[in-house]
Amino acid sequence: MTDSELFASWKPEEDEDLIKNIYEMLLRAWALGLTHSSSDRRDDDDFADFSYEFGSPYDDAVREAMRRMNCTPEQFEKLSADLRTQAFTLGRLSQIDTISKVKEAYVKQLKSSEVSVKKFIEDALEITGNDIGYSQYFDLVFRTNLQKDYNAAKAFDIINDPPQFLQFVGIEDERQSDICKARSGVILPATDPWWDDNWPPLHYNCRSTIREIMGSEAEDIARKLDVVKAENKVINAKGEDYSPSPSSTFGKMPAKDNTFWATTVSQQNRIIEAGLQSDLNAFAKENLAADFKEEKSGYVTLERAIGGIRYPEKIQREKEFKLNLATAEVLAESGFFVEVNAPYAIDNNKSWDAWLNGVDRVEFKNPIPSSLSVRSLDKLVLGGYDQAQTVAVTVTSEKQLEALKKMIENNLPEKAKTRVIKQMFVIMDGKMVQLSNRELLTPVLSKLDLLL
Repeated sequence: MTDSELFASWKPEEDEDLIKNIYEMLLRAWALGLTHSSSDRRDDDDFADFSYEFGSPYDDAVREAMRRMNCTPEQFEKLSADLRTQAFTLGRLSQIDTISKVKEAYVKQLKSSEVSVKKFIEDALEITGNDIGYSQYFDLVFRTNLQKDYNAAKAFDIINDPPQFLQFVGIEDERQSDICKARSGVILPATDPWWDDNWPPLHYNCRSTIREIMGSEAEDIARKLDVVKAENKVINAKGEDYSPSPSSTFGKMPAKDNTFWATTVSQQNRIIEAGLQSDLNAFAKENLAADFKEEKSGYVTLERAIGGIRYPEKIQREKEFKLNLATAEVLAESGFFVEVNAPYAIDNNKSWDAWLNGVDRVEFKNPIPSSLSVRSLDKLVLGGYDQAQTVAVTVTSEKQLEALKKMIENNLPEKAKTRVIKQMFVIMDGKMVQLSNRELLTPVLSKLDLLL
């Protein structure tokens, strides 16, 4: 039995109470973010180090968020469903992480010269309830996600009701990271693209946030500017050097697209290894992809037994449409919900091919020419990871499959240093194998033999 199979055999039952509790914490953070960015609160003190013991302010925050109607009740309900997806992922993976640690303790005893059931039980009890380090780990996970949701809510609210300027607010004490210290106090127009890659949190345990600048304060700032091109002027209070950069997967402006709701690379590793992808697909069916059940003007929707496909009518004339649709069919038959050439890409972004389950961008590398060399294959696949964190590759022969294996083994781990690689789907003769980041970069490619 492989390690992945052993890991999957420890798969826990879904704990609804755990998911509910995590969901409530994430929703509280979201509601507070909405409330703190409302127009009548923008002159208050910064909220970068807000308390995680919300208590009664949670109810006030929800009522205030709903009263202001910057997001409608329908939008708020949709966001709640999205937040629940995060809760689902964190809740299930919390159990998996605990079980994984218990398994490690078990294996440790099996390898010991003096196997002790008593010692294993002591270790397991410590892991599941009394291990201080483990508690700190989950404290880190929860605090980071709460801060992420808090700042995301502010981002969505700012998009709906943009101020003239934004300020990066960091907590300037001995705990502040160099990443946030380099950005603290920066004031830029709310429309400046700098925010796209510098939106907090910027790392684990980040306490920074964004402050909206409006009214007389914004007018004072505007008067002081030496405006060369008013519409493009960057107000840079700290100079051009903002190194070090945000940690991997951090810093992206969440209101730009659905990627805010996507799993991280490490979460996706564990989802695949623990056999939870079908659970997540089923959850997407009822939440993020729930609108696949409804007709959408200008779109074609294809229902499948467990997944689904949707695409704009107008892309049917495009050259690669039939190939992309064939790839989407295989993914849908495996339970995924695929929106080919998603709304953000129809007119101005041809650099990726679809949304997967409404949250992950995916690039399709359709049937590879039989004459393609390993070097060219390398360029083709790596080019896909320049476009999206998930790539679906279709091969048409055993020879191509072996060439793909060789490329992954020899080139991918090194090239991954400059790219974010979440996963790869390999398709052959209508069958599909899903490889995690860890399986690609270790690499562990025995799963690909299932395609033969």
